[in-house]
Amino acid sequence: MIETVQQYRHLDHEVLIDSTNHRDAAQWCHEQLGLRWNPLDNRSGLWSMFWAGPGAGRGKYRFCFALEQDKLVFMLRWM
Repeated sequence: MIETVQQYRHLDHEVLIDSTNHRDAAQWCHEQLGLRWNPLDNRSGLWSMFWAGPGAGRGKYRFCFALEQDKLVFMLRWM
């Protein structure tokens, strides 16, 4: 578990978006940035997406990026 958390730390740049766009946004990220970060088989991924949970408001997804410029381009496209 500790190793997984440490591998996730490189995705420091986060954005919340509504659930209405999360699938299209994930497809866009895949096309632009490659395979999504995954603790089991892609620990070097540059982005990932998670449900933000009940504390973030209803229907929000968290997109996390390794590079700030990827976050900024994502925000320009999806926000």
